[in-house]
Amino acid sequence: MTVEVCRTKIRLEVSFVALICLMLVFCKNTTVVMSLICSAFHECGHLVMMCIFKDAPEKVTMGAFGMRIDRKSGRLSYKQEALVCMGGIIVNICLAVAFFAVYFLSGYIWAIETALINVFIALINMMPVGMLDFSRALSCFLYMKCEIKKAQKISDIISAIFLAVFVFFCVVYCILVKVNLSLVAVTVYLVTSYKKRS
Repeated sequence: MTVEVCRTKIRLEVSFVALICLMLVFCKNTTVVMSLICSAFHECGHLVMMCIFKDAPEKVTMGAFGMRIDRKSGRLSYKQEALVCMGGIIVNICLAVAFFAVYFLSGYIWAIETALINVFIALINMMPVGMLDFSRALSCFLYMKCEIKKAQKISDIISAIFLAVFVFFCVVYCILVKVNLSLVAVTVYLVTSYKKRS
């Protein structure tokens, strides 16, 4: 389904709708709802940075593995591109700090849970793998320092090494300790992101 809002096309993929339905059916706690809200704020962070630099998106696609923003390329400098990539992480860190403060001032359990959700989302996107936010920001930084081919090669090597270490850690943990579905899901997500970049 595709709708147009302020000259921006917003597309909901079937996989996104199916994922939301599955979460609502099988997950009865508020953690899922808060995760979706925090993820939405994360994506809004990218959009806010784009608006600050007056680079409105042409199309926003929401799928099972997150949101993709398509826009006119070449309008922003590498520094601005890096800030757009980091916008979501910055929002999650700010939300985490705010909810930690609420928890310490009030003692509400939901506040600490929400803070930890934001920390988790920020940490995932800070991994230098594939098309994750920090990986793209790192590429932009490298483009400022050296030629594009060399920068891309360095970025690919960093991404491959980090992913290999993470997959190794996941396998060892699942064999020696126990199978952790969350860790396996993150690993699958990272491998998928890496393949998308390749």
